[in-house]
Amino acid sequence: MILNHNLIMKEFLINISKELKSLSLSLNKTSILINKPWTLVDDENEIQKLIFKKNKDLVLSKNGVVQMGRWDYFPEAKSILIDRKYDTILCNEVFIDNGILILKIDGTNDTYFTLSNENYIPDLNPVRYLKELKSKKLNIKEFLLKDNNVLEVHLSKNQNKPSVGDKVVIQGVKTVDGLFKILESDKYLEIRRNTFSHIFVGKKYNDINSQEFQIIQRSDNDFQLRDYVFKNDRISKDDEIILSQTKKIILHNGIIVRVKWKLFNLWWI
Repeated sequence: MILNHNLIMKEFLINISKELKSLSLSLNKTSILINKPWTLVDDENEIQKLIFKKNKDLVLSKNGVVQMGRWDYFPEAKSILIDRKYDTILCNEVFIDNGILILKIDGTNDTYFTLSNENYIPDLNPVRYLKELKSKKLNIKEFLLKDNNVLEVHLSKNQNKPSVGDKVVIQGVKTVDGLFKILESDKYLEIRRNTFSHIFVGKKYNDINSQEFQIIQRSDNDFQLRDYVFKNDRISKDDEIILSQTKKIILHNGIIVRVKWKLFNLWWI
């Protein structure tokens, strides 16, 4: 009856429960629990419904087949006892709100399951619900990266887009300095010391020999000093790129450090 989540799901539930801990309610207020259409999707991808009645009866339904059980709540342990007739389990609160219950079998480290309130989660997708709850309540903006990791920017108070100094993590952990490409976009995020630094845009150019390269630049209009240069999807090293008969750029570790112009047959900074 209970869905035992796989390792990836377990880690997700552990991490997001910690992040949302301050927002968690308690089953001590049994009105959260009683007479609500709580559901879970089991390992066979079938929907199971649990209805907790005020008299401590428990209605369990799967594919229209109903069984009757019992339940009780122990506030001193923050645990709910579920008697399913064929077995009885004690579950500890992990995260509770009106839309979702995250519970863990008492005495285990990895037996988690979620119950979704159909009134709040009609698509029965607890992951989507929890991610949206986290983004809204903690003011986090997520970016799906080219490598399919998720980069989270913890936005400043009352802001709806990243600003310099906002905390950044990838998959819930600290990240390294560098540029991170947003999936299916020409935008890049620059991260410095685990904080947001700038949004860049990738623009294509050709050198004097018609060889294509890309500049990851701060401005939509034109490149400038300290912009990044990529060749063949890799950052360039020390180099100079001649753009025309009169203009070239000088790179150090893939960053534009000089722009030179040719006047009277001499190159000038």
